[in-house]
Amino acid sequence: MADPEMTPAEHRRRQKQLREERKRANGPVEKIDRAEIGDRDGWVCGLCRDPIDRSYRYPDPRAASVDHIRSIAGGGTETRDNVQIAHWGCNHERNADDVYASVEEAEAVRAEIARIPYLAKHAETMDPEEMMRRSQERNRPEEFRKMLARRVAKWELIQNLVFEAADPDFVFEGDDIEE
Repeated sequence: MADPEMTPAEHRRRQKQLREERKRANGPVEKIDRAEIGDRDGWVCGLCRDPIDRSYRYPDPRAASVDHIRSIAGGGTETRDNVQIAHWGCNHERNADDVYASVEEAEAVRAEIARIPYLAKHAETMDPEEMMRRSQERNRPEEFRKMLARRVAKWELIQNLVFEAADPDFVFEGDDIEE
């Protein structure tokens, strides 16, 4: 829970500090270069499996980003073998939702949750087989494609509204702006 005494900027700095501490605690930390990972992965999103156009820039959901295969929050490392290139929108939709490759992996996560006092009762009701099935279902390329399409549609609507507010004589048509 956020400290009510903290300003939003202080809260963001604290969250960044905690993430850096988690990275170091999880194991080795390597300098990750987005272009290097993109070249290695052939500029194909590791989540939706569609190509990534390098001309898009953040905050466009089609922009390239580096996705941790096993999230830092889930114990993943900051190493090249634990990252893949992904659309920013796909990466953001996935957040820290790790895919469980086995029932044993899901059981280990359930056991971690059980150690948290206010979640212990909930953890007793969690079925590792169901956890694994749901994580694999949520993390299919088709699901990420749908989520990305919705994000792109929202992004383009917002961009259209921004252009209209700036000059009502502008007509926004895809990538072309006419006066």
